[in-house]
Amino acid sequence: MQDLYFKPQYVRNFKAPEWYLKQLEDEFMARRNFAVELLNDKYETWNTEYDAIDPDNKGCDDPGYCKFIAEKQDEYLNIANDKMLKTNYILLKTDPNESCDIYCVLRQNEKAWMRLTLKPYNA
Repeated sequence: MQDLYFKPQYVRNFKAPEWYLKQLEDEFMARRNFAVELLNDKYETWNTEYDAIDPDNKGCDDPGYCKFIAEKQDEYLNIANDKMLKTNYILLKTDPNESCDIYCVLRQNEKAWMRLTLKPYNA
């Protein structure tokens, strides 16, 4: 059986020149990775907190859980958004309707968004 790998794919609702999209993707990855470093060790504590509130929760399939996690993530996404990088075109957001997925919007037009999804492929 062949190994399954994942590669990033950016889904966005706007068009732009390739060089600009590359800058946005690079900033998104850098800012998102920084946020993930801040967030990773928090989830176990938050899961324990939410289990005390709702012992029968179904994790990311539970809308209440997603809202709870999204609210907890906000503080750390704000820290990541305040971090000065080479470019500062985007803001990280979280969507409780999408399993608390972290995505980004453009700072100057928050209706323009970009999401990173991981698509499987065979190497």
